[in-house]
Amino acid sequence: MSGRRFSGIALLVVAGFMFLGFLRSGLFLSSPTAVFAVLLTAVLPAAVGFNLLRGTRTSRERIEQLRDQTIESELQRLARQHNGRLTVNDVVMALALPAAQVQERLDAMVRREAAEIDFTEDGVIYYTIHGGQLNAAPSDAPRRLSDG
Repeated sequence: MSGRRFSGIALLVVAGFMFLGFLRSGLFLSSPTAVFAVLLTAVLPAAVGFNLLRGTRTSRERIEQLRDQTIESELQRLARQHNGRLTVNDVVMALALPAAQVQERLDAMVRREAAEIDFTEDGVIYYTIHGGQLNAAPSDAPRRLSDG
């Protein structure tokens, strides 16, 4: 059990006992002091506990998202080195990722229309990554003021 998860559960237990103690004390929420005491001793620890428990799952999702973004950035960089055309083997050798994972990432880019799939006359499948060409088309090139 991770430290965050243990801390979150411990805070929820403390908040539960504090709230139970408040209910058994016979005090009512009619005075501002009682309201403040309940907020401070029961609601605040419960909120922090829930946040710690929720944050554990969120941090894993964030790590997965960052990994996906990093792999896609590396695919873009590699595509620029290969004039926009990549094979699964090119990526496997350059990034040391499993072939199945590379195939999945490239196919996901095709589904998102960030890449196109094609093959050579020899039957080699390659992916053309949009934005991966090293040289921009002449119409996209920046023009100097003297070019008119």
